[in-house]
Amino acid sequence: MGVKNLPASITSYDLLKTFAVLTMVVDHFGIYFFPDEMWWRTIGRLSFPVWLFLIGYARSRDVSPRLIGGAAIVFVSNIVAGMGLLPLSILVSIIVVRLSLDPVMKILSKSAVHLWAGSAVLFVVALPSFVLFEFGALAFVFAIFGYLVRHQKDEADRRLSFQYGVFACLGYIFLQSLGYGLFEEKLVVLSIGVVCVVTALYKFKPKEYPEVSSQMSGVGRGFVKICGRYTLEIYVFHLLLFKMIAVLAGVAGFKYMQWSWIW
Repeated sequence: MGVKNLPASITSYDLLKTFAVLTMVVDHFGIYFFPDEMWWRTIGRLSFPVWLFLIGYARSRDVSPRLIGGAAIVFVSNIVAGMGLLPLSILVSIIVVRLSLDPVMKILSKSAVHLWAGSAVLFVVALPSFVLFEFGALAFVFAIFGYLVRHQKDEADRRLSFQYGVFACLGYIFLQSLGYGLFEEKLVVLSIGVVCVVTALYKFKPKEYPEVSSQMSGVGRGFVKICGRYTLEIYVFHLLLFKMIAVLAGVAGFKYMQWSWIW
């Protein structure tokens, strides 16, 4: 969720992160102001797989002071807004994954048995771990998917990453169905969306789009670059803004300094 030395042209990272930012903001707008309107969440749930896929896909496992600072700000803002201390924000999920993904993959990469058995364990503990940090162990599942896609070397690797993408996709849809109900139309829409997102992630490659950049207006090009290159700042700022509005407007569940252990 940071900005690095990226090219002047719009990149595939910019486009993917812009999609993730927009759906994330929609998700949080629904959580804070329309918690009973699940269509907001239906759209917003498409954001999560992108973030953790990119964490696993990245070569760097850097945990920067900016990332730690962002996580701390969000944690303190939860206390001020009268939310819960748990679950910890997705920034904490990202920190945990970045610190532990490579050691985890050293174990899971030993054999197909290690990979699938370890992933099954992650899936089983996903729900209870949701209490600790956002998306819990499911964060590792999508990070592993990103790692496998990044490290494809031959047809066997491509087949394995495809199979793992199917596993991650179906597992995510199943866990979301527990909140929607198996036959809800919103779940159908979400399922189609998740399949499309996971397919796009499987096909993802770093790429520049100078033609797209030249055809876009300056405002549009700037918007995409900001969304793609300042995601951490956008994440922290919009949460602080939403929390401030919710407290001042007296939205149910938000009371100044009246925090709880679990939200």
